[in-house]
Amino acid sequence: MLASLALAAALYDPTTGAKTLDRGLLSAPLSGDLSLSARAWALSRRGELGLPPDSTLVVGPIFGTRFGASIHLEQQLDGVEVYGANAVVTLDEQARVVLFTSSLVNYREARKTWLIGDTEAIARAAQQTPLPALRDDGTPYGAAKKVYLQVGDEVHAGWLVHVPSVDVRLNPYFAIDATTGATVQRWNRVFHAALDANAYAPTPGGLDGGVGVTPTVTVSLTHDDGGSMLAPGATVLRGTQLDAFNCCTVAGCDITAPNAAPRRVRGNTTLNFGIMVPLRYDIPACDFQQWATNDVARHDAGSFEYTPYDPPRNFADGGFDYLDPAASDAFSEVHAFYQVNRVYDWMRKLSRQARPFFPNNMRLMTPFSMRDERRMPARKPALWTNLVFPNLLEALSQGFPPPCLSDMDAGCVISNFGRLDNAAFSPVEQFAQIPLPEYRNDVDTLMIFQGNLADFGYDSTVLWHEFGHGAIYSTAGLGLDRLSVDQRSANNEGGALHEGLSDYISGAFGGDPFMGRYVGPRIGGGAGVIGVRTEPFLRDLDNTLACPEVLNGEVHDDGRHVAGAFWRARQDLFQGTDNGETFDAMFYAMLVGVSMQANFAQVAAVMTNNVERAFPDAGQAMAAIFDARGVTNCSKVLDVTGQPARPTFGIGARSQTAFTSGAIPGPYQLRVRTPMGAASVQVSARVGSGDPLGGILGGNQTRLRALVRAGSPISFTPVNTILQNDSQVGVDVAVAAMTGAASANIPLTNVPCGPASDVYVAIANDGMGAVTLQDLRVQVTPLASCPMGGDAGTTMDAGMTGTDGGPVNMTKVLDPIGTVDGPAIGCGCGASPAAGALLGLLLIAALRRRRP
Repeated sequence: MLASLALAAALYDPTTGAKTLDRGLLSAPLSGDLSLSARAWALSRRGELGLPPDSTLVVGPIFGTRFGASIHLEQQLDGVEVYGANAVVTLDEQARVVLFTSSLVNYREARKTWLIGDTEAIARAAQQTPLPALRDDGTPYGAAKKVYLQVGDEVHAGWLVHVPSVDVRLNPYFAIDATTGATVQRWNRVFHAALDANAYAPTPGGLDGGVGVTPTVTVSLTHDDGGSMLAPGATVLRGTQLDAFNCCTVAGCDITAPNAAPRRVRGNTTLNFGIMVPLRYDIPACDFQQWATNDVARHDAGSFEYTPYDPPRNFADGGFDYLDPAASDAFSEVHAFYQVNRVYDWMRKLSRQARPFFPNNMRLMTPFSMRDERRMPARKPALWTNLVFPNLLEALSQGFPPPCLSDMDAGCVISNFGRLDNAAFSPVEQFAQIPLPEYRNDVDTLMIFQGNLADFGYDSTVLWHEFGHGAIYSTAGLGLDRLSVDQRSANNEGGALHEGLSDYISGAFGGDPFMGRYVGPRIGGGAGVIGVRTEPFLRDLDNTLACPEVLNGEVHDDGRHVAGAFWRARQDLFQGTDNGETFDAMFYAMLVGVSMQANFAQVAAVMTNNVERAFPDAGQAMAAIFDARGVTNCSKVLDVTGQPARPTFGIGARSQTAFTSGAIPGPYQLRVRTPMGAASVQVSARVGSGDPLGGILGGNQTRLRALVRAGSPISFTPVNTILQNDSQVGVDVAVAAMTGAASANIPLTNVPCGPASDVYVAIANDGMGAVTLQDLRVQVTPLASCPMGGDAGTTMDAGMTGTDGGPVNMTKVLDPIGTVDGPAIGCGCGASPAAGALLGLLLIAALRRRRP
């Protein structure tokens, strides 16, 4: 029997026993309409898949690959979608079932009565949305879709609700239980971009390069098959696959026009002080236009060749220079359009089969569109370049609370834009409504920001990474922030996979393991070490990271070992004669073959299955790489004896799970060896909210628990809707209101002297929203009665540093809603309850950094 989880024939849900993955030759060749035959095959295995008798499966998207096809089946109850529940049947070239993955929901009971309607659900979601967009009568814009929601071991009638926010960086969605009115889950669906043109190949470089140092190259805006990237007759960046828009900081985009100034917009929103306070605003806004052109009437070069301008300049007093050419430069618009089209072409190529498989119903890599639209003609995504936002922190400059709160007629007037070091992919579902015309976003969008020190549109690796999010979203549809809870820990494995696999897409396409060669050293600052310049790139695929050391509750970091495993396999084992193209095609087949709630183990198993199909007898080698990195068979227990403090430790919230009660553990447990026994355990950290939405609504009610067990790890076990644990001692961690300092002292009575004594500590979250701890330190006080020797009489330091052959990047990022990304070090995120409401709302909309 093979020991590797990645080579296991099947995987099972630890709670229900339902099969979540099966592999091998699972059927004879299917016949007839293959999508219907695949559905019938899956329904014939209803019992082992845990599909309840009143649920059924309907055919969803069908994806063709070089090795066959993957048919997605969506779970429905009485014709209504069970949200996030699907199964994927993968066929080989002989139409035989060779792989099955499942995120189907096995429920004990279905509560089918919608006791609240869509209007009430939207109103409840609006109360939880920072800066909601309101109509003139004060009612919120928004839309709701009827679904069934998993709540513990039941499914409840519910609503999936979107309420747009004035802050376009927020794309909030809520799962509202229609039987109780409770919010079951919430998400921020932003992932915290003639035909001659100038471009960088692929970036302006590191600190020794840059704009004005590294030359551009002349490229042609043509696809890899020679066709134009532009739609027929287009003289602006209206493409065959996507459209690009410039966030111009002056109305009309022309900074040379007389009296050039920003366009201004006015509207309504609310601030939450425990009660909803109305607020009028008057702000500058982007004028989104397709500014770059090859029309000689506007650009006498007659091509898309523009001069790069970066970095932008600011006035000495911090004001925004609207007339700076870098503020709305057309080069960024063209560069992003060209580079995203290139990686788009590459992904399409990976999906092409050697021969037609579904001649009348075959889906290749179509333009990424919304999950609910995948059976409809896809709409082209958009690129927003030079993106900036009104500087909402300006409202605080006149004191707290802002005087404009007491003058509703005048409203809060903001004069300047603010820049953000960031890039993001923001999908928008079919039913979403974006009411603000100045930031209208009715298609999937790559948002490429103009940062303070670097334009993110100039860094191709960032553009390719954000495209990766779009590709993953429109194929696998992986969850963004649903916690995977196992026996030892809780991790946002879907979000980590989104980031790690997007890194791999960028690296595999560009042939470069470094992410952010241009923006990384600029937003992070360069350093000289004994005359040798070092550059803190955002991330590096060529790493040796492994689980559990790599985990810290921040999705960009938590997926690095997955990206590293794929990169090493491609470089060391599967280059082949085509420079890794076959391996990349297997990677695409993996994307369309996993289910929506796939975790690390399922991705590893499906990729290993694909490797075996394309490279006979190579599956064991692929599985060994996944095992060595802890992508599979990770203990989720970290020995931290004698280690310094852990820089970052993110803990998710119950709203990211199906549990209604029980403390949610962090990304791993900490083990401390205690040969001198243990009289007590001390825990200390600094707290910053990883979920400002939850923090605001809960009045910043952070509630942490320190759980301790001697001799063996703590086990977390689901019992219906409760997450139970077998810790021997559990105490609340005290959090200081003003400083965020957290501490707990846990007396112990069952850790005697002895060489095999171990203490296991789980820091768990029993509060409203996700939490990020910084400088987490666990110390053990030994027993005074133990014989002297070794570490006798000392306090054992049990924190830990994350290492990867270089300094830890201490800059952590805060996504606006529902993630466990951490705040930037020193940002003062542990605000007091009195100031938390306004500060939380305004800081969300202000210039905070979210890593791409």
